[in-house]
Amino acid sequence: MSELKIPKGNTALEGFATTLNNLDDNLGKTGDRCFHIGSWGGCGPDCAAFVDGECPEPQELDKQDIINEHGEEVAEEIFNLYSETWED
Repeated sequence: MSELKIPKGNTALEGFATTLNNLDDNLGKTGDRCFHIGSWGGCGPDCAAFVDGECPEPQELDKQDIINEHGEEVAEEIFNLYSETWED
């Protein structure tokens, strides 16, 4: 059986958001990935920071949406990244 690999998420949106945030003098320059992605509406089951296990608020996402986006097996791997913080 092959090992599942969690997808990278929407890295195009992450790059776009980071570039726009870096160009906007009104935004702080010390934001993390979640700040950059979230400030441009990228929070969701395909968020690059989320699928990498870096989301500070994973409980804000609907588990069924994650399953719908990634399939049951990959979604389970993502849920395991947040096993200590995600409440069932």
